Amino acid sequence: MSYDAVQIQLRESAGRLVTIVAKGHIGTELVGFWDEIVIESADIVEAHPFGDECLESIAERLGQRATDTGSPERNSRRFATLVLSLSDGAVFRCAAAEFSVKSGPS
Repeated sequence: MSYDAVQIQLRESAGRLVTIVAKGHIGTELVGFWDEIVIESADIVEAHPFGDECLESIAERLGQRATDTGSPERNSRRFATLVLSLSDGAVFRCAAAEFSVKSGPS
C-alpha cells in the first residue's frame, strides 16, 4: 500500500498469479480473519456502500466535502469497491477510483 495505490497479488488454485492494483484508494477494510486465507470470490462493484462510507467518514473528519488531492484518480470522485470474500466469512474491501487486473503464468 502506498499513497496512491494498493496492490494485491493472488495465486489461483491452478498456480496462475493475479495482480490487482487499486489507484486512488480512499479506504480499505479487513476485520478478523483466521489462519489460512482462501478467497472464495473476488468482485469489483461499481456502486458499493463501502465507497459511500469512506466518503462520509472523510467528510466527518474534515468538516466538509473532500478537497482535491495530489491524486488525479482520487480527484475524479468516482469510486468502485473491490470485494474479496474469504472462506472463513471475513471480507476484504478496497474502495478506489481505478482498478487494473493482470494475470500471468505461475
